[in-house]
Amino acid sequence: METRESQRTARERRRHLFILNPISFASTVELERMKAQIVACFPPATHDESAARTERAKGKPPAPDILNSTASTRDASDATPEFLIHVSRYPRDAICTILRYHARLNGEQLRVYAVGGDGIMFDCLNGLMGLPNTELAIVPRGTGNDFCRSFGAKNYARFQDIRQQIDAPSIPADVIRCNGHYALNFCALGAEASALFSTLPLTKRFHDLRRKFTHLNQLFYCAGGVRATLNDALLHQQYEITADGHKMSGEFVLLNIANARYYSVGSMVIAGAMPNDGVLDMLTLRSIRRSYLYRNLRRYLTGNYRKSRPFNVDEKFCYQRVQHIEISSPSPVTINLDGEAFFDSGATIDVLPNAVNVVNVGGVPYEEGWDVL
Repeated sequence: METRESQRTARERRRHLFILNPISFASTVELERMKAQIVACFPPATHDESAARTERAKGKPPAPDILNSTASTRDASDATPEFLIHVSRYPRDAICTILRYHARLNGEQLRVYAVGGDGIMFDCLNGLMGLPNTELAIVPRGTGNDFCRSFGAKNYARFQDIRQQIDAPSIPADVIRCNGHYALNFCALGAEASALFSTLPLTKRFHDLRRKFTHLNQLFYCAGGVRATLNDALLHQQYEITADGHKMSGEFVLLNIANARYYSVGSMVIAGAMPNDGVLDMLTLRSIRRSYLYRNLRRYLTGNYRKSRPFNVDEKFCYQRVQHIEISSPSPVTINLDGEAFFDSGATIDVLPNAVNVVNVGGVPYEEGWDVL
């Protein structure tokens, strides 16, 4: 157990980079309130927030090196701000910000806070990968934030507390690497991945409602899945799959590769997935009749597909724990990584054991999973 003195020393050697996704806040007032909460967590003597506000009031542009940011240093000679707040301007903006900030460090530890949903977490993770002496803190403000659920539902609210995030320890987590991109929760291919695109018009149009009524997210996702499976090419797409040397081929409607058990706003398809076991849990479903798929969609999303009838589950589903997967298809492949969509001709997927340190508020372990097959 860390003493207060060791925690204080570690904090003094640490730098904090807060990446805020503005669409995760209902209004500009709410966004500014979050900034104020962050600033309040640091000693008042280190603030130059008042100066930053003065510069904005005069209409001066932000600093050219890191835009839209609020910085604070312990003293005027400090080359690197103790903490910095950056409001993300577009997808992947956080990656460049993290790289620039990390390049200014002189051996200090960097803790990056992803304040928003799964999208900003994806950006921050991809910005951190490969950088030494870094940690990822996930501050749930979006509609998903599924990785925080890996620590148990009763601990979820703790991750929303900025002050606890600053002083909390970290815990290693495995990472999915797919075609040069990185994910914490899952990688899906096929009709399930295409469902993401089908839901985009709905999720954008009803963004505020989704924040207020989170159950709408699963409803939209199911609607997107139904729409995706109306495409016969997706329902019967040909794949060649090699998983740790084991080869499969044929028509598959979905391929789900999990590092953690939750995804898509609390769905739990592969309940046995653990983010610290050094393996990926892969579930594939061969093509089946559309009516059977619709009838058992909810059971699939809750991990109860062994109860699915009338088709033979053991013949259609294949569950494996693997470390390396190669997937190819004669048709374009849709890939969904933690809610971010990509197109490619195939996928090379690996697990990177203990590749990132995730801030663990409360010091609780990962919630134990269980097998459903």
